[in-house]
Amino acid sequence: MWKYLIYILPCTLIAQENHDWWHVKHNIGTLPHWSNVIEISSALMGPNALPVPDIGKAHIDRGNVSIGYANHFGFGDHTQNLTFSYLHAFEGKKVAIRVWGVPFEAFEMDTVTRDLRKSRERDGKGQGFGDLYVGTIVQLLRESKQGINMQGGFSVKTASGGNLGAARFTNAPGYSFDIKFGKTLFMNNSNTVQVNAMSGLFVYQTNRTEYFQNDAFLYGLSLNIQHKGFSFTPSIRGYYGYINNGDRPQLLKLEMQQRMKQNSIKVALQEGLNDFPYRSIFLSFERTLN
Repeated sequence: MWKYLIYILPCTLIAQENHDWWHVKHNIGTLPHWSNVIEISSALMGPNALPVPDIGKAHIDRGNVSIGYANHFGFGDHTQNLTFSYLHAFEGKKVAIRVWGVPFEAFEMDTVTRDLRKSRERDGKGQGFGDLYVGTIVQLLRESKQGINMQGGFSVKTASGGNLGAARFTNAPGYSFDIKFGKTLFMNNSNTVQVNAMSGLFVYQTNRTEYFQNDAFLYGLSLNIQHKGFSFTPSIRGYYGYINNGDRPQLLKLEMQQRMKQNSIKVALQEGLNDFPYRSIFLSFERTLN
């Protein structure tokens, strides 16, 4: 028994000493707890911690499944991650459920970014699993019948993502609900131009005693231009939190998709305009489900 204690005790002391540099660097004692020191906001965490929901289209089509890769870089943090999404549309296409998330993330921060975020990852490097999201979509209006597409959505963010100590994921639940509108501006045999808008609320838990959660106004606008099987979609979207601690991200995204029968390839470029210090490249493969 003693030999196990002799082995465990030094390991415990080493693990404790490993974070002494963090307390000295930020002049923080034993109180408050380190989890209350890290700022929960899109500007001061990893790119997948509090992402802005995509706009998409305001009508339920067929179900699909997709897998993808994302590369975020440019501001002292190089992050790479995998993505997945599954959408199941029920009969009549009036209701759909969607499950998506980040199954794996690897990151490398420079020391300036590490200290700005008060990350406890001394070398600024690491990897981990991300959050899982579950959502429900309800088709409220159809353009073919009412002249405009309209759908309502509700999504739940689970606390499956870890590594809060490295300021990567919040390790706390959240939710969002939105209303989307869509209208076809032009259509002929091979070309379609459609505008889509999103408005709603994005809510997530914080580590503050004065603000237990942040209620952020969610917004977005996109233009979908389609020529036969190819589509080009520029969009701007974001949310506006009330704490004002880097909780007002705004993103510009350019998305290109090539459809080939049931399969499609999607490439997207994204630039953070405010409170999102990343440039991002996305590549995904999608298969439509009948």
